[in-house]
Amino acid sequence: EGRIYLMGHSNGGFMSYTTSCRAAERITAMMSLAGTTFDMASDCDPSQPVGILHVHGTLDETILYEGGSLFGEGYPSAEDTAERWASYNGCQDTPNQEAARSLLATGGGDETEVYTYPGCPDGGGVSLWKIEGGSHIPGMKRGWVRGPLEHLFAYDRTP
Repeated sequence: EGRIYLMGHSNGGFMSYTTSCRAAERITAMMSLAGTTFDMASDCDPSQPVGILHVHGTLDETILYEGGSLFGEGYPSAEDTAERWASYNGCQDTPNQEAARSLLATGGGDETEVYTYPGCPDGGGVSLWKIEGGSHIPGMKRGWVRGPLEHLFAYDRTP
């Protein structure tokens, strides 16, 4: 209780967003890799803020970074997804760019741009990690998941 986290890739990311929309009072924080939220912003009405980390590659050909449709169902872009959750959580509209990260195993420097929305309430932070050149199943560095886990574990609603 108070420390329930979701992590999902692709369809699992969609599932994590759906669960966070429908059971926000139970979910402390979530991370999605290459999965977005409902196409219609009005389909999501979380009862309270949920910590959000959205990680998405710009060259994802399955779930497009810019948004698109899958099996006739539309989905928003990675940036729109983060922006919507910033709105749901009561954050400011415009994200700050933070220090870049190096996530890809191909190693070419800090290819991942990090955007964090300011002014979020406690427990409702929203971050977007944009992997320049990342695909749907990006070849990540060994141990890359420590960053997202640390991000999630920073949220705690333990009574």
